[in-house]
Amino acid sequence: MKLILIAPSGGGKGSLAELIVKDFGIPNISTGDIFRKNIKEGTPLGLKAESFVNSGKWVPDELTIELLLDRLQHGDCKNGFILDGFPRTLNQAKVLAEKVDIDSVIELDITDGLVMKRLGGRWMCKKCQYIWNTRFEGFTKDKCGKCGGEIYQRDDDKEEFIAKRLRQYRDANKDILNFYEEKGLLFTVPIGREYMPTDTYGVVSAYFKRKGLK
Repeated sequence: MKLILIAPSGGGKGSLAELIVKDFGIPNISTGDIFRKNIKEGTPLGLKAESFVNSGKWVPDELTIELLLDRLQHGDCKNGFILDGFPRTLNQAKVLAEKVDIDSVIELDITDGLVMKRLGGRWMCKKCQYIWNTRFEGFTKDKCGKCGGEIYQRDDDKEEFIAKRLRQYRDANKDILNFYEEKGLLFTVPIGREYMPTDTYGVVSAYFKRKGLK
């Protein structure tokens, strides 16, 4: 089963991927992880990517796809994989379609308001790094309920930063989603306010069964 997951930060993509990995035994692949691994190991492709990363530039689509295709040759991908954070551009989606037969693209359709509520309520402990949410039982801005350390809200969890990231996400993925919809590969899951990861996975796993994906 070869999947692509698309959702904004706070949309529940990571939690859904964990459940799919657990049941189907396929790897969840992030291009960021691929970059870091190849750069750390000093592979020829990693050295090429490092020159862009160190200069603060985007790694070109051609090199990104080359690194991704190399990763997909590993043995753990023989039964499929999940792509997380790829494709990021319409061009990447088109080139990937020429190289790999994707079975399905799962979009988690969540409102901006709900993302704001989820991410805007996140606080982190400076001592143990535990991430709290204002919705959690035992949350207090006075101290961490686990270790007693000081908690704080990161700049990228503040409303103005979240709103900016959401605009970027919507702009970047509009054409990509249309591309996969035209190919008949897109399955959209509306994320309700009370949805837990298991609720989302229940919808997705039922879709897998209908499509005969395994």
